[in-house]
Parts: sequence; C-alpha cells; structure tokens
Amino acid sequence: MKKTILIFSLVAISFASCSSDAEINDISANGAVETKSALDKIFTVEKVADDISIAGSSGNIACTDLDGNFYFAEGTDVMKYDLQTKETVKAFKLPEKFEGYVALCVDQQKNLYYKAFDKLFKISGVDGSVADLTSRIPFPTNTTAVVLCGITAAENGNVFLSGYAYQDVPTPLIREHIFKVTPQAVISEFASYVRGDYPYLKGSSLVKSKGSYVYVVDLKEENPDNNRYLKINTTNGQIEDLSAHTPVKAISATHSKDNPYALSGNDIVRIRPTETSDLLIGTIPSYITDENGELVSLGYLGNFWMNAEATVFYVMSHDYGQNKSACYKLTLE
Repeated sequence: MKKTILIFSLVAISFASCSSDAEINDISANGAVETKSALDKIFTVEKVADDISIAGSSGNIACTDLDGNFYFAEGTDVMKYDLQTKETVKAFKLPEKFEGYVALCVDQQKNLYYKAFDKLFKISGVDGSVADLTSRIPFPTNTTAVVLCGITAAENGNVFLSGYAYQDVPTPLIREHIFKVTPQAVISEFASYVRGDYPYLKGSSLVKSKGSYVYVVDLKEENPDNNRYLKINTTNGQIEDLSAHTPVKAISATHSKDNPYALSGNDIVRIRPTETSDLLIGTIPSYITDENGELVSLGYLGNFWMNAEATVFYVMSHDYGQNKSACYKLTLE
C-alpha cells in the first residue's frame, strides 16, 4: 500500500505564529482551548492507510495492540499496519465478510476478537484458528433481538463487550449490557441499564483504560458535538454519568494511563473526570500537504487510537461521498 508522508500546512504555521510560548494545557469542559504552546502541541501527520471501506462513526471499527500496531477490517481480512516496518500486511482471516458495522480488538496475547451484529469470534494469534463465542453471551432469554456494539481488551487479558437487547416482557424496553470475556472465553455480565436512563447513548462503543473501569461512548453522527459517555466500574458495576464533561467525537484509552483520551474537534485531550478541565495533548492540523505539495483537508475526523504509552496516535478521516476512510499516524516531536 502506498505510504504518504505529510508535512505541516500553512494553517499549522499561522497557528504557531500567534500562540503563546507559555505551556498551558487545559481545555475547558465546553471544549474551548484557553491557550497552547507554540510548536510542541501540533501533531506531525503521516498517512498509513487509505481507501478503507468502513464507516467513520464507530469507535471500535479498528484497534491497536499494546505495541501500537494498527488493525482494520478489509473484506474478509484484517490488515495490520506495523509501526516498526511501516508496512501494511494481512494479519488475520475473518470467519466471514460483513458489510457494515464491525468491531475489533487485539488482546495482550495477540488474539483478535471480532464482533459482527450478534456474533462474536475469537481468532487465535498463534495458529489463526477461529472460535465462535456467540452462544456464550448471556443475554436474557426474554429478548427478541440482540445487537453487539463495542469491544475492547484490558491489560490483564480480559476483553469487554457491550451490546443491547430488545425486551418485550414484562414491559417493552431496550436494555444495554456490558460483559466480561476471560482469556478462557468465559463470558459474564457485570453491568446493565435501560437505554431510556441515558437517552444520549444509542449503539455505543466501548473503551478500557488502566484499572477497574470501562467507558461506554455514543459515537453516532446525528449530534457529533454532544457525544457523552459513562464510566463503569468492572468490579461492582457502578455507573458514573460524565454527561457534563467535554463533548467528544471519539474516545480511546491506553493500559498505561488511568484516564482515557478523547478527540474533541481537532484536539486530542486527556479526560480528567474529577476536574473541571481536560488536559490538552495536541492539535491535529485542519490542512496538510501531500508529497506533491497539494493542500489536503483533514476533515470528518471520527475515530482515533493510540499505542500503550500514548506517544503515537492514529486518527480516521472519513469521506462520506465515497464511503471510504483514510488513517493517519500522529506524533508529537
């Protein structure tokens, strides 16, 4: 796959020229950046994959492993961008092709978990064998239909899965469920809630950060500036509503940090749930230049991921006209 190195645009240069030299990294809860340092908060951008035929509104459509390698589904293959070799290769063979919403994660043993609608597969990182775990998901028996949404790996080898079910008895409602999948593929539920209790969460994705928490995030495109999220304790199932915090387009996490990261506009911030502001990590240029010197708009950003130490980030830019996405690697010098 052709790789393109992208350099700073005039937008980034003009931004730097009017910025303060003081390094104040706070972004307020309403999304307004107060001030930033001149140069060290602008990401360097490199294209690592393009023409990816996946929609741009789900946080789990691709993933990274602990080393920072990037994975995405393409047809019946899972492609891997190797951070060291800078090459994109076929890493896994999916059990079936699924046209639409999929979710992926890779655990510490390099096993791949692949979700498609109401199906869950585990593909061995050792021999590529495929196990269908669908029947092990303990959805209640009084449901008429189930849809799996988000999936994410934890630092201890567990995998977490979110989904929702239509329930007719005793009263019609939609209930969201959060499950834990052990390395032995034992699946249990540790939290659930009625969708109406949190009406802004519909078809949510899931992220896991260090410690005992997962974050449930609504990443639908109808209201991209008002995306909210829940913090759920995996030990006791306690739910904390973070509705008043920074609106985000996407959320990600790393196992080396306690709190997750969010894409807010063109800023990547670190969420600080107990404070009134979030920590600014860096700003993505609105325009970049390609290898031919052409100015390229980096728009419709909807997803991002990172390596284990949060030093390398990936962001997805979606072309809705072509229904294609491109992935860019972001680094801070």
